[in-house]
Amino acid sequence: NKEQSNSSDKKEVKQANGEGEKGEGETETKQPESVDLSGFSFSLNPDVFSGQQPQTAEEKAEWESDEKQVRTVCTYLTDDVIPRLVHDFQEGDVGFPMDGQSLVRDMHKRGINARYLGEMAQKCSGQEDKRLQALKQLSQQEMVGRAFKHVCNNYLKQIPPCFAQSVVSHLLNCLLGTEMNAKPVAEVDEELKELYQGEDFSFEQVTPETLRTELKRQVALRYRYDLTDNFVQKGKEIQMLREICLKIGFQLEAKEYQFSKDSLKAPQSLQEKASSESLAPPQTNGVHPEGSSSKSKSKKKKADRSPNREASTPSPTLPPQTFHADNVLNIVPIVKEASPRSILAEEALDAGRMSIQQDQKDLGQELLLESLSLHEQIYGILHPEVARVYYALSTLYYGLDEKNAAVELAKKAVIVSERTLGIDNSETILAYLNLSLMEHATGNTRAALAYTRHAMDLWKLVYGSRHPDSITTINNAAVMLQTLKQFKESRMWFESSLQICEDVAGKNSINTATLLFQYAQSLALDHDSRQAVQKMKESYNIFREKLGPQNQNTKEAETWLETLTHSAVNQAKQAQQATAALLQNRRLFMRGGGRGQRMAVGGARPPPPAAAGAGAGGSVEGVRAARDNGLPGSMDQRSLDEIVKYINGEGGKQTTPKKGTRNPKRRQQKPTA
Repeated sequence: NKEQSNSSDKKEVKQANGEGEKGEGETETKQPESVDLSGFSFSLNPDVFSGQQPQTAEEKAEWESDEKQVRTVCTYLTDDVIPRLVHDFQEGDVGFPMDGQSLVRDMHKRGINARYLGEMAQKCSGQEDKRLQALKQLSQQEMVGRAFKHVCNNYLKQIPPCFAQSVVSHLLNCLLGTEMNAKPVAEVDEELKELYQGEDFSFEQVTPETLRTELKRQVALRYRYDLTDNFVQKGKEIQMLREICLKIGFQLEAKEYQFSKDSLKAPQSLQEKASSESLAPPQTNGVHPEGSSSKSKSKKKKADRSPNREASTPSPTLPPQTFHADNVLNIVPIVKEASPRSILAEEALDAGRMSIQQDQKDLGQELLLESLSLHEQIYGILHPEVARVYYALSTLYYGLDEKNAAVELAKKAVIVSERTLGIDNSETILAYLNLSLMEHATGNTRAALAYTRHAMDLWKLVYGSRHPDSITTINNAAVMLQTLKQFKESRMWFESSLQICEDVAGKNSINTATLLFQYAQSLALDHDSRQAVQKMKESYNIFREKLGPQNQNTKEAETWLETLTHSAVNQAKQAQQATAALLQNRRLFMRGGGRGQRMAVGGARPPPPAAAGAGAGGSVEGVRAARDNGLPGSMDQRSLDEIVKYINGEGGKQTTPKKGTRNPKRRQQKPTA
């Protein structure tokens, strides 16, 4: 590549110096530049540092030349390629890796081998940038996982397969379960052990200290990096366990593993019973409660004798440890293979992209469909390469405003990625996030939020909380909630995104200013004008300091600040006017109430009490009956039941009324029970 660039530079210099000038009357014609690769040859000797000794003088000279070329390439790799990759991770030019597998894949795309993980960690050491600190922790996690693979394989080679569960569970306890039990004990069947007298059971003597020493030695040997004592970060035990299982092929029981004594669950006897069992009377001296059927007893016996329950429940004699031998279900082989790639299908995809960039949409779509057809025919439908093509095509069709086709391709990318790469693979998570954006663009915002939430849950499982690139995803979810007019929930998502951004990028960064700008808008939609003005002012100050007063972002923030300030002032005035009106109405009400009270005191006849009218149903007969009972002031003192009976005509002792005074309508009513 360097020779090609040098030759092209020489041609340009010759043309600039006037070499090969034509006559004045001749027309200058530009010929396309062509590079002759027939004589180009570049290769490195992979065995130059393998310990071989050249014999002849010619072999020694060739050996020295090969060694010099390899050292030159390695210097270029460590001084230029790796720092450039670290810089891209720091600036966000490329996606930040989620786990060790995605980190190694990004390294391989730049031509960096996995043995340079130590160099990556050293480039990030001593840096205050949060993204570089996260990259360093991820590199250390990958190195520890790879070193543990070699240590575990050495012990598994020396032991019969029937003891593999004991080896795996004990080594995992020594690495991840030290907070639960500082001195884990290997669970080995002694009767089975007696049948293998000549085997090496040295794994039983492994302690957390000896395992750490061996891991340090492996990392220093393979990656030239000195590990600190903090091998596993607190709170990321699940992520380390996942990395180890993927590298060695462990299949563990699906349960919630406890890595510390604080998270230890209560025993079964102290847990809550079912609602039906909690209401049943206790059993005493073998006497069963009445009403219990033999069918329910047989079900309970069958449930207690279930083999799954017996296998999942550890023996009470076992010490409290994170992993037990029964938790290790299987060890599957991990096969590394290099799938052949179709150059023709990739060339068709690249040609389609170039045609779309040159505004040749019809030709570009034909080439894209041709590339998709070639990928499906060569690899088959269920293949990771086909999933990547679906992902790329969905993005391209979205740019062409073919949103329905983009959604269909994004769904296919999710399905194929889950089937071929796994549900928790980083590419599957990105496919879910891409699908959520496509669904939101087509107006299906609720489904987009569901996909985003699912992707966030998987993201937390793979990496943990507070991933540097999760800021954009949380921000997108907040915008979707604004579309649904759920302003309160949107405000909470913006707050979470802002917290992570301030922790990762700093409080005075441009990214933080952008999020403050959007957060202020969400506060304004939630009718919190005072805090919206405050956040918009912070955003404006950061933009003015970082970008200058003439920048477009600064001017836009200033315009929004003036608008929000004016709105806040108007709202404050309206609130004051509403408060003043409320106080005035209250004073008028109090004045009106005072005049009514003086009129009653001055000798005016007060209105009749409501109880009299309510008790007699508002009729003349009710008032007259109250008077006949000898009640003072026409106030009925009977109970409510007696009044109801009287209304329904069920009174015990009723006075005989005079003729002509009975209500004719009430006479025709029939008594009701």
